[in-house]
Amino acid sequence: MLLAHGIFIGGETAIRALKQIQPNERIPGESRRARAIALIQTNSERLLVAFQVSAAISATTLIALTVYNLHDVLQQLIAQISILTSVASELSLFLLITILSLLIVIIGTLVPKALARHAAPAYAAIVVPTIYIFARIFAPILWLVKQWANLIVRLLLGEVANTETRLSSNDLEKLIDQASLTGLVHPQAGEIAVRALDFGGVVINEIMIPRTQIVAINADATFEQLRRLLLEENHSYYPVYNGTLDEIQGIISTNDILTLVWEKELIVLQDLIRPPHFVPENVRAVDVLRELQREHIQFAIVVDEHGGTAGIITTKDLIEELVGEIIEQGERSPEHVYAQRDGSLVVPGNMAIRDANRELPFELSEDEEYASVGGLAVTLAGRIPESGERLITNNGIVLEILDASPRRVRWLRFWPPPQRPQSLSQNK
Repeated sequence: MLLAHGIFIGGETAIRALKQIQPNERIPGESRRARAIALIQTNSERLLVAFQVSAAISATTLIALTVYNLHDVLQQLIAQISILTSVASELSLFLLITILSLLIVIIGTLVPKALARHAAPAYAAIVVPTIYIFARIFAPILWLVKQWANLIVRLLLGEVANTETRLSSNDLEKLIDQASLTGLVHPQAGEIAVRALDFGGVVINEIMIPRTQIVAINADATFEQLRRLLLEENHSYYPVYNGTLDEIQGIISTNDILTLVWEKELIVLQDLIRPPHFVPENVRAVDVLRELQREHIQFAIVVDEHGGTAGIITTKDLIEELVGEIIEQGERSPEHVYAQRDGSLVVPGNMAIRDANRELPFELSEDEEYASVGGLAVTLAGRIPESGERLITNNGIVLEILDASPRRVRWLRFWPPPQRPQSLSQNK
């Protein structure tokens, strides 16, 4: 009965891992697995109820048979101890129930679930066809059980919520992780899918290129200044400003400039400027991506609530949020986290919090007041911190300012909470 309970629990886990997989994502050459997954796709609700009922019956039977056969024997053994004679019956029941509960939880639940998640297709191929026959034979009983459950839910909630089809974002991520572990989904495709689920909640100011890193062209720039900028930088588009970055006149394309140079014509900057496209900094990134696609543009100016320039965003930045970094030919590799021998981690101050959390072994808190690691340090200190200062986040992560100017933090060092230095003073 214990073995049967474990098999049924494992079967339920395998069904939950496989029932969301699309039919065209089957493992080739595995006919038994393909048939089992096909049964899951078309009969998942019936199979889940069958496995749940079978697991409940096996657990109840296990407890009943064990107590019936061993209660008297164990009671007599306990009664031989004089101080326990008066409570021998109660103690016998307590011990049996405790031991059975541990066996059911460990051997009958946790271990089968782990095995089923690890090899869901193979597990399903073994147990699903048999339980499917059971579900067909006892279909009226299973249907009646499901209706009773729906009646109780309706009385409590006023409606029947189909919990098997209403999945949260976290549920979907878990399904994707399970599918990646079982080999039904490529790991990199699973990572992109998880990023896509998170993409809906990303705000544009979290991934934009901030104002301090914008490379722009002055509207009054000479041909020599323009030539030097193009040689030193490697961007496809540049904002054109008049006086300050808050006065953006438009966007200029490197291809347009090179075309005129190739044709040996006089470059008049004003003739090459394209009208700018502005987006607010608090709009969702998915909406900006859709807007850029609709307008057939690759570059937008991000503005704050006062109309000032907060940063810039490109379609490449948005796509990288889904698929990871895209390094073009001639482009410098972005800064990453550098592990040190003492267990600390060195991080560039301009790294976005979202990117840092993907590489760090711990989670940095996100807030509307900052979008980068350097911004986190400024918020903690309440000012631009100086090199050598140490700060502590709310969750106990220690950071040290390695390099800072009067205007920004360039490099920081992090210690995970278990490896923090002994003598630290928190800056107020």
